[in-house]
Amino acid sequence: HYVIIAAMKLKLVYLLFFFSGLAGLIYEIVWGRLLVLVFGNTTQSMAAVISAYMLGLGVGSLMAGKIVNKLDRKQALLLYALLEAGVGITGIATLILIPSTKLIYARISDGSQVTWLLLIIKLFLAEAILVLPTLFMGATLPVLVKWVKEQGHILEAALSRLYAVNTLGAVMGVLMAAGIMIEVLGLTNTILVAGTLNLSIALVASRLVAYDE
Repeated sequence: HYVIIAAMKLKLVYLLFFFSGLAGLIYEIVWGRLLVLVFGNTTQSMAAVISAYMLGLGVGSLMAGKIVNKLDRKQALLLYALLEAGVGITGIATLILIPSTKLIYARISDGSQVTWLLLIIKLFLAEAILVLPTLFMGATLPVLVKWVKEQGHILEAALSRLYAVNTLGAVMGVLMAAGIMIEVLGLTNTILVAGTLNLSIALVASRLVAYDE
């Protein structure tokens, strides 16, 4: 009986992380569109947005990797729930931050120039907007790896499966955002859908903590 329940919980966590990856790439696509409207439609602008996104993921993963060994199984799952809630809340908050950044950047450039100084400014502004949601995103994988390992599964298998389902979700997120959601819902509502998805993941994960014996 315990083995069956544990297997069901594991599959549910994999499913949650699939949807987490889906939401993460929805954000990236929409943030790219919104920030290009702020910085101008140049290769430099897209480079700044993508760099800010990846930097946040990397730092978040690094920071989480330093603390996960101090967590027990329930603490890891609870932290995962909190991280997903953080992604949802701060992701939705970017809908307020990005227009504010447009007012700041308009005082610096009209978007027609391409210089190294402007690239640095764009990277700084993009990172200021994306730092919290991307840090939270980056921290989710190490935390879930810790939880799965505490369930008695081999670390290498846990890491590969979590990475696989998250990547599959990310692919689905790109297809849905670029192919359907932005056209049907618009940029703002697409962000709201992604945020709601993260908050739903957080709710389910927090409920799992009570059954994680």
